[in-house]
Amino acid sequence: MDVDADEIRALAYLMAFKTACVNVPFGGSKGGIRIDPKKYTAQELQTITRRYTMELLRRNMIGPGIDVPAPDVNTSQHEMSWLVDQYIKTFGYNDVDALAITTGKPVEIGGINGRTAATGRGLFKAAECFIMDKDWMDLLGWKTGWKDKTVIVQGFGNVGSHASVFVVEAGAKLIGVQEFDVSLVNENGIDPKDLMEYYAKNNKSIKGYTKATEKEGSLLVEKCDILMPCSTQKVLTVENANSVQAKMILEGANGPSTPAADEILRKKNVLIIPDLFCNAGGVTVSYFEYLKNINHVSYGKMNVKREKAIINEIFNSMNECEDKFKPNKKLKLIRDCTKEADIVDAGLQTVMETAGAGIKIVANEFGLCNDLRTAAFIYSISKIFRALEMEGISQQ
Repeated sequence: MDVDADEIRALAYLMAFKTACVNVPFGGSKGGIRIDPKKYTAQELQTITRRYTMELLRRNMIGPGIDVPAPDVNTSQHEMSWLVDQYIKTFGYNDVDALAITTGKPVEIGGINGRTAATGRGLFKAAECFIMDKDWMDLLGWKTGWKDKTVIVQGFGNVGSHASVFVVEAGAKLIGVQEFDVSLVNENGIDPKDLMEYYAKNNKSIKGYTKATEKEGSLLVEKCDILMPCSTQKVLTVENANSVQAKMILEGANGPSTPAADEILRKKNVLIIPDLFCNAGGVTVSYFEYLKNINHVSYGKMNVKREKAIINEIFNSMNECEDKFKPNKKLKLIRDCTKEADIVDAGLQTVMETAGAGIKIVANEFGLCNDLRTAAFIYSISKIFRALEMEGISQQ
């Protein structure tokens, strides 16, 4: 991780505001190891992760009721599984909630279906709150919906790849993908699912992909409707913000825009969906996973059969009437929402829509126009302040 101590602290604060934004009762923290993981073998990375876990445990810095890590830059469910195993073998062997030491785990050891794609899915749902709203699209002079919108994604890791799939499925066209070693462009569109398969088989690199043209340099300033920076912090700066041609920016990464860049982009009437909202899908589903672990039961296991039976009986009763009833697509989806991933996705959608509505109310109340970042901060910080005020802490 190429960040310093001040940046880590800033990311920790951002995490606290992010959880407040989506009404998740977590605080905020960040930490990591400053190495290039590409220079180490899988066995070496496991050793490093286990040692890092031990150092945190010795200092009482992580635990199911203390601080719960999750995957971020250059980490995945593999590192989370090593962390869990190390905790269970050492400090947590008597802890009934041991699996709740971290989230983003493999499903086989207490993870939750839908977590891998959650941040990308959350980005998509956050964008939908505005892209399906006529008032906000009028601000950009756009029609509502994803159809005919061109998209460039910077960073094709877990967040960028899944977000690309969702926006393309909704009707947008992915015309550019930027990674650390190469950029790909195709005006006719890139199939993100096909590129994901190539990426996985090609040692996590998009280099050599034959269904798009390789291009040197950054795609951040290339012509497109929607730009999705999904890799790391401070990629949009005062040096390149004036050259950005996108009219909407979906911040899939933590802190991809500097304050100076944010001001420049807003003056150009660019609508930025800020990271503390747009990037909150991952922490939301992490919370769902945490609840699954401490409740010791999978989502849907207790009541899903009964709920499906009730809905089916409603259908049957309606069909017994003289006029035959035909459920529409959405009603069928509700009836068939029986898998854990479906239940998680429905919960994520509810959380993102609620937060999006709150941010819109604040933006209108304070006359913030397209400054959604300030609206999101006001929305989040006011909730934190009210909680502290009720506890009497703000009076001290």
